[in-house]
Parts: sequence; C-alpha cells; structure tokens
Amino acid sequence: MPAPVIGAIIDFTPGISVLVNPLTLDDPYYGRLGFGQLALSGTNYVDISSLIKNVSVRRGRNRLQAKFEAGTCNVEIYDQNGDWNPENPASPYYGKLIPLRKIQVYADYNGTRYYMFTGFITNYITNFNIGTNEVSRVTFQCTDAFRLFAGAQIGVVPGTPAGQLSGARVNAILDEIAYPSGLRDVSAGSTTLQADPGTSRTALEALRTVEDSELGGFYLDAEGRATFLSRTQITQSLGNVG
Repeated sequence: MPAPVIGAIIDFTPGISVLVNPLTLDDPYYGRLGFGQLALSGTNYVDISSLIKNVSVRRGRNRLQAKFEAGTCNVEIYDQNGDWNPENPASPYYGKLIPLRKIQVYADYNGTRYYMFTGFITNYITNFNIGTNEVSRVTFQCTDAFRLFAGAQIGVVPGTPAGQLSGARVNAILDEIAYPSGLRDVSAGSTTLQADPGTSRTALEALRTVEDSELGGFYLDAEGRATFLSRTQITQSLGNVG
C-alpha cells in the first residue's frame, strides 16, 4: 500500500472570509467545480507541500474537562534560500510572513484527500544551519479559530431572546464576530435558553456557556468549520463507541 502524502497550503489573504482551498485550473483536487473556492488572487496562495519535513497535529476532546480544546499544529519545512524567514527582505514573501495567516494541512492517500488541520500561523521559528550540510528549517506554529474566539470581546449580542434554541444562539454569537456562515456546521440543539445577559466576555466564553447549557459539544473541525453538536448527537456518538 502506498504511504500517504502530506501537503499544506498557506493563504496570505487577510481575514477569515476567504477559504484556504483556491480554485486552481487543472489541479486534481482544487480544480474540481464545487470543491475549490473562488479567491481574490492566486498569488496569495502558496503550496508548501514539497518543502515539508515534519507535521504534528493535536485536536480533540479533553476527557477530564469534557470539552473540546483548541486544535494546534506544527509544520516544519526546509528553507534552503531563507524565503520563509520573516526577517529576510529578499524573500518573495517579505511582509506577508506575519501572525494569523491561514494554513491548511492535508494527507493524500489512495486518491482521496483527508484534511488534518485548518487554522492560523501564530509564530515562525527559524533554525539556521551555517557551515553544515543540513538545510535550514522553519517551523510554523499554528492554532485553529479558537484563538480568535478567545480574543474577541463581545457584549450585547443581537437576536438572542429568551426561549431561543441553543443552535440559534451559537449562530448569533458567531454572527456577532463575523465568523463566515460557510464555515459552520451548527445543530439546532435541544435546549431553550434564557435571554443572553449582554455582559462583557469573550466569544469563546459565550459559546462555552451555550455548550454547557446544552450538554453538547463545540469545536473546530479539520476544515475550519465551527461545529456545534446537540446533547442528543453526543449521546448517540457515545453509544456507537465499541
């Protein structure tokens, strides 16, 4: 059996409204209609698959806290010419290598693409090898959109009356911070809530409150979708284990 091929694409487009997978003619994956996304400019997307040395991804549910945690990812690449050094003015990406640039990591196996992580680069760590035969390397430290939710301060959230279902409340909070509707997979939920208190808190704290009220789950999936599961879905998934 062939080994999976790991790849990654970096998106330098500011913000989160543009998805990472651009429509690319003649590409076996991104060239398919309904798959690749129309983008502002192809020059903002860089495929770094051929440079990858190592990838590690951590995502999932903390069993002790019974909550999904922020997903993290480290992507280590070879950097023969210093192109990925943020301090190199000769780099073709100089000025673009700043925090919160989008990245998507995937694995191609047996003709199918499996997404492993979609998020944002938070740090660029350079490793120079001068006077040796080894190629210099750069590590991208990445996190998913939980970092954005944790940093977004909110107060009064429009459209959050008493009697609202938990899924509608999640969507209202995501609307307040302008998280793209195309990057959501939100269950309707089974719990009716009190009116939102309108207190000062982070978006993540507000989303956690809904999650706890529902006894459900909230997380970012491997393609960057904000995903909300009802308590019924959580119970059903536990029943399928084993």
